[in-house]
Amino acid sequence: MYVETRKQLRTQLEDFDEIENDNNEKKQSTIFIYKMFLAQEKALYKNLNMLKAQNQTFIGFFWAPVENEKAIIDKIGTDRGTRVVPYDDHTIAKPTFFKSTEFIEVFQEITDTYGIPSY
Repeated sequence: MYVETRKQLRTQLEDFDEIENDNNEKKQSTIFIYKMFLAQEKALYKNLNMLKAQNQTFIGFFWAPVENEKAIIDKIGTDRGTRVVPYDDHTIAKPTFFKSTEFIEVFQEITDTYGIPSY
């Protein structure tokens, strides 16, 4: 009984796991597609949970290098209803940022492993 149930369950999972294309060529994994979809949803909600709700607006804070400010404002500014405003009146600890080069990249991995120094 146990062996038969296990075989049936395995067969059903294998049937569920395949999607045929229009030309019956390659088969894609349904489970993989759902896994990727759930990973995207999880990442979206993780980021949304970092925002603060205020009336009908969501407010979020982020740090970015000064030299990337124009590119960030240009990219975010393309979305309607979104704006970037510098906010200096805070008590949030400033993050540490080191520009990384190809040579330093190896040492940065070590630093990330053992901890990043404070500001």
